[in-house]
Amino acid sequence: MLMMLVPLFFNVEDEWSTKTTFQLYNQASGGKTNEDKTLIFWCSDWFDPPQFQSKVNRNWCYFLGVPIDTKGKLPSSELTKIISNVRRQIGMWSSIKTSLFERATILKVFICSRLIYIFSLMPVSNKMIDNLQKEINNYFWNQKRPSIRFKTCIGKKSDGGFGLIHLNTMISSFRIKCGLKIIDPLPKLWKFYAYQYSGLTLRSYAPWIWSNLVPHFDEKMSFFGDVAVQTGKWLKEGGYTLNNNGEQTVYWRLIYLHFFQQPICYQRITHLKNIPFFKIIHNCGLSSAATEFWSMLANYGVNTRARL
Repeated sequence: MLMMLVPLFFNVEDEWSTKTTFQLYNQASGGKTNEDKTLIFWCSDWFDPPQFQSKVNRNWCYFLGVPIDTKGKLPSSELTKIISNVRRQIGMWSSIKTSLFERATILKVFICSRLIYIFSLMPVSNKMIDNLQKEINNYFWNQKRPSIRFKTCIGKKSDGGFGLIHLNTMISSFRIKCGLKIIDPLPKLWKFYAYQYSGLTLRSYAPWIWSNLVPHFDEKMSFFGDVAVQTGKWLKEGGYTLNNNGEQTVYWRLIYLHFFQQPICYQRITHLKNIPFFKIIHNCGLSSAATEFWSMLANYGVNTRARL
């Protein structure tokens, strides 16, 4: 089992005491500290670091798998690597013959999972996200001209969609989940820092987060500032504060509230409105290719004159 421990160092004595604590823990648990991967990330730009025994990095480091610099931003060099890796994976998967449903799953599970994790924790420009969405859509349609509206493709399969990932909404949903944790009265140490950038926006929904003991900044471009803005919009639109079993997730609620459009067959074939057509074809155990064929027919609005 691998564990990442992130203590705070202010001087050489702190480093020594931390290593001593790790050694005692290793003796008790049978664990081992990898000295080669031990890294000290020096954040101060006022003072030079003391003579630590471990390697010191002053530019950026990985924190819980997320690259972060001394300003709390995503390093441009790492952003370029992340985007290049997504493009490389798209090129690799493009050589394999797959259906639309399979490509939607590949995008969500294999290609975009790490990207979404990082982007949900670090501020990224909307232009960058929009450009990535275009590349995702091109892979989804296998470089062909789209024959179904994008706003239909991002819906659930049971409603005529393909489950195509919507990057911007996925990132926003993670920010909102973080915001809902902030307004939860359950105390957490990390919230003290979050309150500084979210208190001005969220205090009307959770008065207990406001305190004169905490400095407040109205900075929308920071991570917690964006979290507060996204969460505020969510609550204004009637979103829940606590997710109960059976309710839509934040992501799907946002998709169906702002983007999803029903397949055109519901407009052209009136009798389908009362039949769970797409649920039926997905529960029939058909192959992915056959399911795609019937879904495409229905999305084109073709009437087979056969009621299922």
